[in-house]
Amino acid sequence: MRRLALFGLVGLGLTACSTQSGNFDYDSTLYQRTEGVALKGYDSLYGGNRAQVGMNMMTCEVDQSTAMLGNDYDYGVAADDHVTDAGLMDDSMVVLVTTGGDTLHIQYNDGWVTGADSVNVPGIHDALVSADGPVVLADDSDGCSVKWIGSSSDASRSLGGSCGSYGLAVDPSTGHAYVGSDSGVTHVTQNGSEVVTEQATQIVAWDATADVLYAAEYGSMVLRGLEADGSERFATDVGASILSVDDLGTRGAAILSVSFVDGTGGVSVVDGLTGTVETSQGTPSAVEQIVGSPDGGSMALVDSDQVHFYRIGALSSVQADEGEQDLNPILGF
Repeated sequence: MRRLALFGLVGLGLTACSTQSGNFDYDSTLYQRTEGVALKGYDSLYGGNRAQVGMNMMTCEVDQSTAMLGNDYDYGVAADDHVTDAGLMDDSMVVLVTTGGDTLHIQYNDGWVTGADSVNVPGIHDALVSADGPVVLADDSDGCSVKWIGSSSDASRSLGGSCGSYGLAVDPSTGHAYVGSDSGVTHVTQNGSEVVTEQATQIVAWDATADVLYAAEYGSMVLRGLEADGSERFATDVGASILSVDDLGTRGAAILSVSFVDGTGGVSVVDGLTGTVETSQGTPSAVEQIVGSPDGGSMALVDSDQVHFYRIGALSSVQADEGEQDLNPILGF
């Protein structure tokens, strides 16, 4: 492992007017192609919600209220920086960045100084934060493997196949991984692995507050809430094709990006304890990725060349028939 000192350069971003739409308050749009987006929540030092995005050979901080670019960091690799996750590790906020398909950077802030520990991980496909260190998916000689970086045993568990066909979720308190695929969900620990459901599940996200695994087949209309042993807590029909799911941190809820046959999209929030749809609102078009913040106070809708930032207000349960959620008003981009 090698440690880098990173020096931030202040850049300029584009601003957008703020509008309000039901439970979601529009903040801004970043008009850039990005390689991964992570939300860090409210930053008391800067006095606002902060995000970090991967871009062309650098990673940049973003003020979500204005889409202004702040510090940018160069890892010295002639390849796009891909931001995979942000969260608490050893009680400090870290951001995970991959470069060149073979290096993981664990970026941290120590007061006013930002640095990174860099680890060589050939074939790295994805990386998520846990309290004891990053958990990664990487292709190696045994096929796709789950690896625990920084663990005392430097453990690795092989899944076979290619990592491109898997989705990764991690319980940050235990470091346990849940790997989704066309053939189901596998619960993977440093001591072994166990298939907990054989239902096709390409989309997975762990909610540490509600203690539940959100699971969905890509393009299906049903979000399932699974216990750690794979038993079903709930199955909720959201009335549209599910494209992306993330958790809303301390809020104890899932946030979903969905698509309709007419090309429009929507955003739904589902309670992690009951599976109740708390709110659903439409979007002009569907987006392939949705990202929630650790404090549950904001979200990002990630398009091919734009990122739309919203704050999330108080939520109340939607009273509607199953599969017929009211998607008005429309969220503006």
